[in-house]
Amino acid sequence: MNTNKTNLALLVALVLTVGWSSVSVMQVEPRDLKAEFAFSGVADVSREALEALSTTVVGLPCTTDVGTLPGVSDGNGNVGMSGPYPCTNVGLQALVPLAELGGGAGNDSWGWEDPDSEDPDNPFRVAIMGTGVGTAFVDVSNPTVPVVLGTVAQAGSATTGATGAVWRDIKVNDNHAFIVTERGGGMQVVDLTQLRALRGTPSLDQLDVLTTYTEHDADSNFHNIVINEDTDRAYLVGGTFQGGLHIVDIADPAQPRTIGAFATDGYTHDAQCVVYAGPDDDYNGTNAVDGEPSEICFAYNEDSLTIVDVTDPLATRLINKLDYEREGYTHQGWLTPDHAFAVFNDELDEGPTAALGTRTFMVELQDLDAAYTADDVKIYTHDTVSTDHNLYIRGDLIFEANYNAGLKIFRYTAEGLRNGELDLVGSFDVDPGLDVPAYGGAWNVFPYFDDDTIIVSSLDEGLYVLAFTDPGAPE
Repeated sequence: MNTNKTNLALLVALVLTVGWSSVSVMQVEPRDLKAEFAFSGVADVSREALEALSTTVVGLPCTTDVGTLPGVSDGNGNVGMSGPYPCTNVGLQALVPLAELGGGAGNDSWGWEDPDSEDPDNPFRVAIMGTGVGTAFVDVSNPTVPVVLGTVAQAGSATTGATGAVWRDIKVNDNHAFIVTERGGGMQVVDLTQLRALRGTPSLDQLDVLTTYTEHDADSNFHNIVINEDTDRAYLVGGTFQGGLHIVDIADPAQPRTIGAFATDGYTHDAQCVVYAGPDDDYNGTNAVDGEPSEICFAYNEDSLTIVDVTDPLATRLINKLDYEREGYTHQGWLTPDHAFAVFNDELDEGPTAALGTRTFMVELQDLDAAYTADDVKIYTHDTVSTDHNLYIRGDLIFEANYNAGLKIFRYTAEGLRNGELDLVGSFDVDPGLDVPAYGGAWNVFPYFDDDTIIVSSLDEGLYVLAFTDPGAPE
C-alpha cells in the first residue's frame, strides 16, 4: 500500500466531506490563562517541609487528634492534619519532589495498573507525571515508598526557563502511554510493559519511545490528548484542525494514523469521548438501524460545552452547544458513569467572581439535541476562592484538583446534581494557608487505581501519593 497516497486520499476526503479549506489542518497556538499570565509565585508554606517529607514520610494518616484542628473546619473544608497538610479523610502516603522527577515545573498526570501483574495481591501500579522537561514514571505499588523508574525527555522544542513546557498531557491505552505537549514534537508513544523489568529499581534513565506521531507536522504541538479506550481512538486537541478534534486510530500503537477531525467549533481545550450509554435513545443505540450506540465527544471549548457525534470520523457532526452564566474559560469536565450528567469547571471565573467562591458546574443531559439555557446549568459554590483545574468522576465521587486549595472529593446524587448540591467527603490542601485565584498547587488528580491510592500532581512541588478513606464506604 502506498502510505503517502492513502494519507492524501484521507485528507481530500476530509475536505470534501466537511468542506474544510486546506488551512484546516494547520495548527493554532495553545490557549490557556496560564499562557498569558505568569504563575502566582506565592510562597508555599508546605515547601518548607518538602525535603524532610520526601525522605522520612512513611504514611501520614489524616487525623483530627492534632490540637490545632480538632474536628473544626479551617475555613477551606479541612478538619484534620496529615503532617503539615490540612486534610479531611485523605492522608499523605508519600511525596516525590520535582527534582527527583527530572526537574521543571509539574503539570499533568495519569496512571497505569499492569493487567498482567505477577502477583494479583501486589499489583504493579505506575504513576505517570509530566514536568517541564519530560515525563516521569513512578512505581507506586507500595504507596509509602514510591520509586522513580525512568523518564522520557521532551520531544519538541528545547525547554527554556524554570517551567519549560507549561503543559504536558498523558493518557493510557492498551498498556501504552500517549504524551503530547504545546512545545511540539507530536505525540510520543511509550510501551509501558518495559517497566515490568524495572519494578522497584530507582532510575532517571531514559525509557524507550516506541514511536513519535508527527503525521502532518514534524513539530506538531497539542494542548491535550483524549482517549476512548473502547474504540482505540485518540483525540488530539488544541493544535491541528483549527485546534479542534484531531482523531487518530491508535489500535496499532506503533503506527497511529489520522482517521478524521472536527473543526467546526474551533479550539477545544479538553474533552471526554465515549461510546454513549446515556438516556438519549437517538444516540444510545435504541433508535439506531444497526442497534449500535454512537461515539460522542463532550468537548470543553473555552466558552461552551460542545457535544459532537464522532461515530463516523469522516462525517463528524455538531450536536449541541451549551452556554452558562458568567463563563470565563470553559476548561474541562467529566460525565457521570451513566452519561446522564456532565460536571465541569471554568478556569477563569474565579477572577471576576472570587467573592462567590470556586464554582463547579453540572447539567443533566437527557436529550443531547435539546435547546438548553443557562438556567439548566447548575452551580455548586465552594467554601474556597481558589481556581479550579481538572476533575474526574469515579462511581458517585467527584475528584477535583483545585490548584492551591488542593484536592477536593465530593459525593453526588442525581437529585443533588439537579439542584447544584454536592457533599464534601475528602480534601487534602497541598498549599496550607493559601486560598487565592492563582496558578500553583494541584494541577491534576488520578483516582482510578483499584485501591484507595490517589495521585495528585503539583505544579510547584511534585507528585503526591495519597490515601482516601471514604466515610461512606461499606464496612
